[in-house]
Amino acid sequence: MSHERNRFDLLNHIDAVIGGPPHDGLQIAVLVIVAATPNQYEGLVRMLGQAAADSFANASATSMGACLPAHAELYRLTAAQFGCVLEVGPPDRVEEIVDGLAYRIRRPGPAGPSMPMATSIGIGVACYPHHGANPADLLQAAVSSAHESLYGGAPWRSYSPEADQASLRAACLLRDIVPALAGQGQLRLVYQPKTELSTGRCIGAEALLRWNHPTLGPIPPDEFVPLVERTVLMNAMTDWALGTALSQVARWQAAGIEPLISINVSMQDLLGDRFAARLAGMLEHHTVRPDRVHIEITESALMKDPVRVRRQFDEIRRQGIAIEIDDYGTGLSGLSYLKSIPASYVKIDQSFVSRLAEDRTDQIIVGSTIDLAHDLGLRVVAEGIRDEAALDWLREHGCDIGQGNLLSPPLEAPDFEKFLRTSRQPVPF
Repeated sequence: MSHERNRFDLLNHIDAVIGGPPHDGLQIAVLVIVAATPNQYEGLVRMLGQAAADSFANASATSMGACLPAHAELYRLTAAQFGCVLEVGPPDRVEEIVDGLAYRIRRPGPAGPSMPMATSIGIGVACYPHHGANPADLLQAAVSSAHESLYGGAPWRSYSPEADQASLRAACLLRDIVPALAGQGQLRLVYQPKTELSTGRCIGAEALLRWNHPTLGPIPPDEFVPLVERTVLMNAMTDWALGTALSQVARWQAAGIEPLISINVSMQDLLGDRFAARLAGMLEHHTVRPDRVHIEITESALMKDPVRVRRQFDEIRRQGIAIEIDDYGTGLSGLSYLKSIPASYVKIDQSFVSRLAEDRTDQIIVGSTIDLAHDLGLRVVAEGIRDEAALDWLREHGCDIGQGNLLSPPLEAPDFEKFLRTSRQPVPF
């Protein structure tokens, strides 16, 4: 494959094919093959050098070219992204070719490039005229479906308007979160009370992020937070949530009430070296006592860089801030996290609580988790409590703290303050 065969050459090729004589019985398909994610390719450059990354790309092109039909030409679109045009028989023939291509490209050994770092393969297909009437639309459709394959784990994907709309929506949300973080009144925190189950007292709340998009309306956190977590914007969003929560805690302190507020922190925050220092600076700026704040972190936080993350945890604990392991039981190595994270609390994921009263397996898991946590000197929080039977079971088996819509849904700050004042005075965990 010569250097001249690039994106513009591919677009010209597509234009020539779809603008040429009728193709009776032939299907025109544009393929895009991604040999590595942008992060993986950047990792190759950073760790092994540009020459090694170029060697990987060239080896990928050679491997792909060997798997394509003899008449197909391969074009390099970006550093690790390639494209070609297929003119084959009926649609099932396209599927047959792409199935074989996906199998051969992904097969380890001489058929594919070998690197000392993990890479991924994504293959997308767009057919004329169903998925686009011009070269640019066809190529964009193929790129979109290749990314669906790459990040969704499928061997290959044919273009799907629904999936493309989801991708466009995701891009829109990532674009629009920037002005939202700049303070346009779109973001806010709500507070879901935490109740001490042995006494029924509200002792604090979890601060939960909400986004009211100016045109799309309310965006669920489980839609936009995972998107932001994959970008450099995550630190800014965490800082926004921390600053807003600490400002509110300071106002409550001035009013004579001191609830414990737990705030969610992402793995991306902990992978940096400055998170604990940023947190300490914010506490000082808002004159909030460290023992009024908890940090909630999911089990996955320790997976990418355990040494660096543990260093951040230790610094957070030295500041006097308690750590809660969120969504406990949903990770791959729950017991090892209890040993590795200097936590004071374990939150049992709501998936184990929702059917607790009738599911014997959930009862065994939750009961053993409570006993194990107590033996390790940890307190246990059950989230997602929705019915009296589950609440009674948790009380009976010694769960320390409960959270869920049965006890209270998430509340706006003034409503949480009223809820807190009508409860008995909060006490430390």
